[in-house]
Amino acid sequence: ICLGYPNMPLAEAVLAEANKANPHGLMFMYFTGLLHMTRRQVDEAVAVFGKLVELGKPASKRQRAAAVDTTEPLSTSSILDSDLIKILRDLRLEDCSKSSEQPKLSTNRRSEWRQLQYMGYWERALCYMSMGMWMLAAEGFNKLRMENNWNKAVYTYSLACCLWEQAEMMGGECEEQKCLQEIVATLMAAVPALQRKVAGKSIPLEKFVIRKARRFQEQNSFLMRPGLELVASWNLYAKTPAERLHSVLAEVNQEIAVLAKHTPATYRHARLYDDLSVLLLVKAHALHELARPTCVYNLQPPSPDIQVPADVAADCHPELATAAADSYLRVMRLLPLVSRDHYLAAYARYNLGALYLADSAIDSERVAWARAHWQCILHGHPITAAPFVSLDEWSAHRKAVGVRAGMVAAEG
Repeated sequence: ICLGYPNMPLAEAVLAEANKANPHGLMFMYFTGLLHMTRRQVDEAVAVFGKLVELGKPASKRQRAAAVDTTEPLSTSSILDSDLIKILRDLRLEDCSKSSEQPKLSTNRRSEWRQLQYMGYWERALCYMSMGMWMLAAEGFNKLRMENNWNKAVYTYSLACCLWEQAEMMGGECEEQKCLQEIVATLMAAVPALQRKVAGKSIPLEKFVIRKARRFQEQNSFLMRPGLELVASWNLYAKTPAERLHSVLAEVNQEIAVLAKHTPATYRHARLYDDLSVLLLVKAHALHELARPTCVYNLQPPSPDIQVPADVAADCHPELATAAADSYLRVMRLLPLVSRDHYLAAYARYNLGALYLADSAIDSERVAWARAHWQCILHGHPITAAPFVSLDEWSAHRKAVGVRAGMVAAEG
């Protein structure tokens, strides 16, 4: 979500002073971890959230003062077969459908500090997801699913997505992969029963995961890269290091190449263009963030009197930004062919406006482009309505090939 131009140096200075005065302050620690995530410093964020988890456990002041951070930097070598076996053994699937039962917590677990500990588990799991450390993320979501009652449907679906991605990474046919797929099917089947309402209203996020879980069952136990889609839904690609973004791009391009060989008649289910739109949106997100490896949010709003720092200008890659815009536009043009995931087109249009807003640090004219796209969303205009790129370019596009021709061309 675009929040304008926050003063990040001031936030760093305030948190540094607060952490110095309160080295074990859990709230300050939490915001420090978020600041590291904003800076794409995932290793540091994981370390801070790990320390938050340890200090959030019920303990005496002396024990808390003696607590040290034992979190290791992220590495693929930290995921061992023993971790997989341990997590699979700890999964208590028989408790999946107990949506109406409130967890029986001990006196210590009712404390407010315990809730901060759960926030640490949540943020650390998101960090692992953004890095593709699926089993480590699954461990955190499973912990939350078993102990925390904020939203069990979201926890269960997130756990299932992580296990599904881990199974996809294994490739081939093996016992561990089959075991993971069976667990995922059980978890997905349990998600709809975990729905609950607040003041008689359903929670939008729960609606999303429930619809996805039902889609999984309708499509013969299949979703197209649900973990990567969930990372995009949480806007985590903006906090992901460039190395992981390149890896995501390679994976997505491989999947798109496979889909290009199919038609709706030959594909494994009837929603080929839904899956293609998911992949294109993930690709656009990765390209979007790679186009600006250096965070530009410290810049002030565009003005002729403001000089863009040389290091920021050097880190901007216009060709990647153009490729990201093309992918966003293709998602929008595929909307008439999408049967279920209509949110993808609206999300693509919103992010296209965000891409143009980021470009406005270099080219102030693009502020108008971003504003025009967001106004279309706010006023409820059709996703494929003008402006497609800019008002002038959209007008030229209509005269050259027509709206329908442009949509058909996007299918290729």
